[in-house]
Amino acid sequence: MEKKKEEFYEKARNYWNAVPPTVNGMLGGFGSGKVPRVDIQASIAFLSKLKQRLPPRSNSAENNSLFVSADCGAGIGRVTKGLLAKYSDHVDLIEPIENFAEEARSGALLQEERDAGKVTVIQKGLEEWTPEEGKYSLIWAQWCLGHLEDDDLVAFFKRCQKGLREGGLICVKENITMGQNVKDEEDSSWTRTRDSLMTIFREAGLKVVKEDLQHGFPQELFPVRIVLKRGYSLLFFGGLLYAGFLLCLTSPPLQRNLLYLHRAKPFWAADLTKPELYGFAKGRVRPFHIQTPDNERIFAWHVLPFNLYSKHREELEAPGYDYAKHTVLLRSDPEARVVIYMHGTAGTIAATDNRLNTYRTWSLLPGNVHVLTIDYRGFGLSTGEPTEDGLITDGVTAVQWAMDNGVTPDRIAVVGQSLGSAVSIAVANELASQGTYIRALLPICGFASLTQIITTYRLVGVVPILSPLRVYPLIQKFIINNFLYEKWDSATRLRSFADKTRGKDVSITIMHSVYDMDIPYASSRLLFQSAITGSLHVGQDMTSAMDDMDPTVAPDFAKDLVDKRTIGSGGSVYTFKGGEGEKEGRIQYVELDWGGHNRMQKADSVLMALGKALGVL
Repeated sequence: MEKKKEEFYEKARNYWNAVPPTVNGMLGGFGSGKVPRVDIQASIAFLSKLKQRLPPRSNSAENNSLFVSADCGAGIGRVTKGLLAKYSDHVDLIEPIENFAEEARSGALLQEERDAGKVTVIQKGLEEWTPEEGKYSLIWAQWCLGHLEDDDLVAFFKRCQKGLREGGLICVKENITMGQNVKDEEDSSWTRTRDSLMTIFREAGLKVVKEDLQHGFPQELFPVRIVLKRGYSLLFFGGLLYAGFLLCLTSPPLQRNLLYLHRAKPFWAADLTKPELYGFAKGRVRPFHIQTPDNERIFAWHVLPFNLYSKHREELEAPGYDYAKHTVLLRSDPEARVVIYMHGTAGTIAATDNRLNTYRTWSLLPGNVHVLTIDYRGFGLSTGEPTEDGLITDGVTAVQWAMDNGVTPDRIAVVGQSLGSAVSIAVANELASQGTYIRALLPICGFASLTQIITTYRLVGVVPILSPLRVYPLIQKFIINNFLYEKWDSATRLRSFADKTRGKDVSITIMHSVYDMDIPYASSRLLFQSAITGSLHVGQDMTSAMDDMDPTVAPDFAKDLVDKRTIGSGGSVYTFKGGEGEKEGRIQYVELDWGGHNRMQKADSVLMALGKALGVL
């Protein structure tokens, strides 16, 4: 038996010794496509969900508080480079193949990490490696455990447990198969079923705390699971409940209630007509209603620029003040700018601190930048019920209010977050169709279309809508085509808007966080592609691109027209240089390594982009 096992390991070593020490070699020929990028992005998203479980990072080595990771079966350090080095103070790379280990020690891929003293290469097989006790916050094992026989894998996990510091985790990312384990005689490895892996975890005494499925890989590859969680459920009754849930969603009123969550109000909510109850100074925010053309009354806040409020504070705080001064200050200033903000689903204009702090921050910009934020029909104190056409009417009405009060369109920026991004794009496009061109459009954490995100979206970040049906694509498609009543096709509308504003002084800045767990940042990449397509006046069909789980930032036909600039370690800015007759740099995409879904609009990069778009920075 031992001789047979040694032959198993020797055959694997011989196989990998013949593989070149490159990313393409590590990934079996898939290194030049989208697999490396999709893999790392999914791992980043997975780890971001575990931040609260992992030990905190520290700048001190005292009390063993440094965040040290182990990259098991590290190869040349691809995972260390793209993932672990970003999360860790130090990474130990465990790799048995000499030419891979040497590339990790001296190759260009990890040059920056070696110069910073952040990596150590340990040349040893996993069946032999014994981690230092209590050293590691995270042990990451990816696409390597198939080279261990079952008993050696159990023993490996037991040793790894001793190597974890308090609160540390082991992460396994492996291919899985269905039915029974599959042995690859060429590279001498096992592809195990999920049940086999779970049995091994139990035998090793491991408690699984989270599990996820990798998306976006080519269909010819085995499914890939990232495992850290176990959840047993009553599948039959769960299936019945889910079927009932889908049946309920075929009702238009119920579907709209779940889509917009306009009836959801925080239990701590105060009186919206008294903004000082939300931390604003008395008299700084005017609460009022705006009449729409179809006779709905939408509730709004007009937030004065802080410097303007300070100058007129005595009058604005006077007893009996009727808010007339707000309109006077706006009308009388030919340099005033207005940001019109469209919020996301659920609640009201004051539902979260993120929304409230956004108004405060933006109104601190240099110059006189006013903020107008609205509750759509059916939300908060607004009348009516929300529909796609209705929300667009509400947004257009808000812009018209600003223009009726003396603000020209070239001093107006329309900003939206999440659902609000779809509203803002639709509003800007509708206005452009009428010959009105705003100064700037900034969709934040948006989506290309509702049909594009509904297959993966989770209601309030928890309840899956159609993702349980991802293994039944025909059923998914049937439901979407026949029972999805609101489409919110932002990609098509943005393409149209970019086309209508071609050559004009109208900026489009799309922004997203790679840590957005609600709407994947791939959606905003599609929006950027759509804007470029419209600007170039190319009749590009985006249907196939919508199915791509990880689209490139720029469409293939325009890659040479997009420049990339990194923002330190905070993200990247992609700028469309423009085609013939187009203003260079008016279309940008900002992808940040911070923020998540609801905090993104508070980032300095958003503030900077807004200020530049309005011409005050």
